[in-house]
Amino acid sequence: MKRETIFIGTVLHRLRRQRLLSQEELAFRSGIERNYLSDLENDKSEPGLGVVFALAEALDINPEDFVAMINKHIKG
Repeated sequence: MKRETIFIGTVLHRLRRQRLLSQEELAFRSGIERNYLSDLENDKSEPGLGVVFALAEALDINPEDFVAMINKHIKG
């Protein structure tokens, strides 16, 4: 089975800005490094499932809704 790379940068950046959070604040809330968050927002890194859930919680969004937003962005 071929593994597809999923990039969340655009969606993640938009949600963070809508919530008026800095990268530092979102990184702290989600328990990840700010540099890693920057890499995610710039599609230089691919998150694991645990990171997706941590980001969703930190952004106060249902993880399923977060994934749906990412899928919608990918499909255009």
